[in-house]
Amino acid sequence: MLELLLYKALFELSQDRIEFASRLFSRPRPAGLSADPSPEVLFRAFEAMRPSKTQFDANFRLVMITWARPTDSSSPPKMRTAFDMSRGNEAALMSAEPPRGV
Repeated sequence: MLELLLYKALFELSQDRIEFASRLFSRPRPAGLSADPSPEVLFRAFEAMRPSKTQFDANFRLVMITWARPTDSSSPPKMRTAFDMSRGNEAALMSAEPPRGV
């Protein structure tokens, strides 16, 4: 459930698939991509980018703001606590690689 709400928040914050992937993988937006790249091109471009701790922290803050909105009924109060507890897995999240061989 937590992952679903995370994806939902990142999707709401992103203007397109490239920005969504950038937020999801905490990597800078690759330059030179077309407006609607294929999944293979998109993931190949992100393979070459390094994760950014700064971007991860910014994404985390934005997700917390999104979840804290009072009009968002999908954000039960306990979800913030659960996500805060998941911060211990930050190193694993930062080292995650985009899928290969798409």
